[in-house]
Amino acid sequence: MRSLAPLTLVALAALTGCAKGYTYNADVQPLLAAHCESCHESGGIAFPLQTYAQAFANRAAIATDVQSLRMPPWLPDDTCNSYKADPSLSAQEIAVLAAWAAYPSEGDPKILPVKITQPTSLGRVDLSLPMAQAYAPRAEPDDYECFLLDWPETATTYVTGFSIVPGNPRLVHNASAYIASPGQLSSYTRQLEQLPDGGTLPRYPCFGGPTSGLDALVNWLGLWVPGIASGELPQGTGIQVQPGSKVVLQINYTPGNDPGATDLSTVQLELSSTVAKQGALLPFANPSWVLGGNTGVSDAGSSLFIPAGQASYNVQFQLDPTPYLGLLTNNIIPAGTPITVYSAVGRMLLHGTQEQLSVIHPDQSETCLLNLKQWDFGWQGNYFFRAPIQVVPGDQLAISCTYDNSAANQPMVDGGLLTPAVLSWGESVTDELCLGLCYVTL
Repeated sequence: MRSLAPLTLVALAALTGCAKGYTYNADVQPLLAAHCESCHESGGIAFPLQTYAQAFANRAAIATDVQSLRMPPWLPDDTCNSYKADPSLSAQEIAVLAAWAAYPSEGDPKILPVKITQPTSLGRVDLSLPMAQAYAPRAEPDDYECFLLDWPETATTYVTGFSIVPGNPRLVHNASAYIASPGQLSSYTRQLEQLPDGGTLPRYPCFGGPTSGLDALVNWLGLWVPGIASGELPQGTGIQVQPGSKVVLQINYTPGNDPGATDLSTVQLELSSTVAKQGALLPFANPSWVLGGNTGVSDAGSSLFIPAGQASYNVQFQLDPTPYLGLLTNNIIPAGTPITVYSAVGRMLLHGTQEQLSVIHPDQSETCLLNLKQWDFGWQGNYFFRAPIQVVPGDQLAISCTYDNSAANQPMVDGGLLTPAVLSWGESVTDELCLGLCYVTL
């Protein structure tokens, strides 16, 4: 839920606060436990909000962030579609927190704290893949590192559930995992060979994705952000992993949260030997953008081209994906067949401001899949629909991405803002993406 006007919330909070004196023990603590503590806990990625003293000290930030809808972090526009695992506060709940922040009171000490048992990500854990060794993040303010994890299964297996257990929750801001099939391993090991140590350690720096090229687009396993469990895939579906594959774990670290500390995170998986429907992460983008790469040529028809200095620049593309399903899913789904879409992911980098994915039907009606009105690279997610969506031959997938490439919106590198330059397709801080992914089955 992300469609409330902040001024309306301020007024509602004032009126509500006059009508009732809210207390921490009776009214605020249950809300913080349900919506905030999965991140705001002792030893977590954010400052703790588990006691009255902690909430009181941060009351101004609580009021500001919930009223601006910055927290809890949830990027999808709820007027586009309905999603599972939405942590958003209601208007009434926001009003309660804002009113209490203005007139804080601890309340009756006899009221026991509400203990929220966060839903486990997986019904069961069949396989745990830890990093080979602990890693100490270095780069500030964010360090992006990829780790190659060995796949031990000797028969074709299906992943039916995915989660990540951070070894150090204060360091791990978000993470993604990819499958490197045996035929794609050279693209990943090449990253290791280019390192000064020649790849003796199974890790390498990676910003936008685990490797460059088309092979990186079709093997996404899952995403994880604190507070939102990755969890199980739709019942009866799973992602195939072949023997001899590797899992590539990409982690976004925030070293400043725990300077000098190390992390030893683990990928947890639920597995099955068979599934009713084999799933795939279907990538969607203008092929010319991808194949054009980082050309810097001012030709939107042959490459992604975002002019330097533009504060608002939009690119769009739409196409019926069904004739190309075999290519896009490694022949998991045959070309020309209807598909069921369960989720949507948006992918841009640091200059993105808004991304939308839609289905355009032959009668020109539109089904909105995902609208990220305020793109934030640090809060990416795989958003599962409450009800799956059917895409049939003749439907078109549409993608729209907007960027701010002005001088004021450049990334910080070596202590200074970069000078605006043309942005093309790529995986570095000086590149951009306009990519959508959907979890699909027949």
